[in-house]
Amino acid sequence: MKLKRRRRNSDRSLYQICQQQVVSSLKTCQVKDTVVIALTACFIFITLIIIILTSRVNHCNGKQILQKLCEEYRRNEISGSLCYRLCIEKVIHLTNCINDQQHVKTFLTRDNLLIRAPVSLLHPDSQLKLPVGLSIESFTQDSSTYLTSRLGHSSSSYNHQDLINRLLQFADFNENKELSLGEVQSLWQLMNNEEFLLLYLFHKQSAMLNINGTCGSLYGLRFHYSYILYNKEKQTLFSSLFENAYRWGLPTWKNRVKVVLGLLELADDLAETEGVRFYLCNVTPNKLEYTADHELLLSDLSELKSSKMMADIMSNKTCGSDGDCVYTRYCQSTCDQNTGKCTGNIIQPTLWYICDIVRDYLLYDTVQPVRYDLKRYLDKCMAVQPGMMGFSAFLADFRTFLWEFINID
Repeated sequence: MKLKRRRRNSDRSLYQICQQQVVSSLKTCQVKDTVVIALTACFIFITLIIIILTSRVNHCNGKQILQKLCEEYRRNEISGSLCYRLCIEKVIHLTNCINDQQHVKTFLTRDNLLIRAPVSLLHPDSQLKLPVGLSIESFTQDSSTYLTSRLGHSSSSYNHQDLINRLLQFADFNENKELSLGEVQSLWQLMNNEEFLLLYLFHKQSAMLNINGTCGSLYGLRFHYSYILYNKEKQTLFSSLFENAYRWGLPTWKNRVKVVLGLLELADDLAETEGVRFYLCNVTPNKLEYTADHELLLSDLSELKSSKMMADIMSNKTCGSDGDCVYTRYCQSTCDQNTGKCTGNIIQPTLWYICDIVRDYLLYDTVQPVRYDLKRYLDKCMAVQPGMMGFSAFLADFRTFLWEFINID
């Protein structure tokens, strides 16, 4: 009996040892499997990131664009203040593509320079080429014809001659007071880019991005971090419960006044720049932005149109009533019943919509008696029209009224 009991105890001890070994082995395998799974997941994640970034870079064709641009630069076919840094020093790289549009690619450099590169760079046949031996007189005439087709006639300069003279001065990239074919060729390509032309026209307007160098049809802009004014249309849980939820988190009243001052200045410049009237056809709070210093920023110029552009757009529309003559909510004209065509007479100026935004953005928490005076200005603001006597004087008076509160400590 004792022998059997000892054997049983021995068997039980052996069984326990085996059981412990099995459990230990399972735990070890489990740890190893966990490590393997974690490493595999990390590898897959990193691979996906690399694939996404690589496809993003390749999809924007930054390398090909730069190669084509530098080939033209070395052949003296183009010029510009950025060419040397792009092609010789090679300190600007087109790798970080942040916007991939059909006709233009946008890159962001390490020193916060936005690079706009037209896709036409990759298609030489589609690029605008000037003939060899073209005289400055012929180029000036061609420029005048083109600018008139886009801007209409200027009320301040015959055939836009003042603007053309400034553009020619801008094109003298090496500042030797002589223009090479490459410099004139680059200017012609830039002029035919609508965004560049508008940025150049409004270069004194503080809300516009500053042109910071060019190379051929490529141009650089200074990048700013920005925030939209507000988004009244965004549907959230809070917006369904609170009507004023879109105002939560807005800057202080004084900082909002700074933004409004920029809006009023923009409205004044839109009324007349280079003797031409302009309309902002997407003047919504979620398209208007401001910087960390509460300076107004207008980065989307896709719907900034001259009166000539609007006339061309609307004249192609047939109509039976004014309701058919709508380009956007902010750019509507009237219907000519005799011709059945829309006119180029825009019903409401951009100032009207800007004042409506200011009313919603600033008035709601303005203290008395400032509120009364501000409301009076806003009522008049929505009644005045560009071209009316005293239009600019009213806007100057409105800005002076608001500036008084900025200067108060």
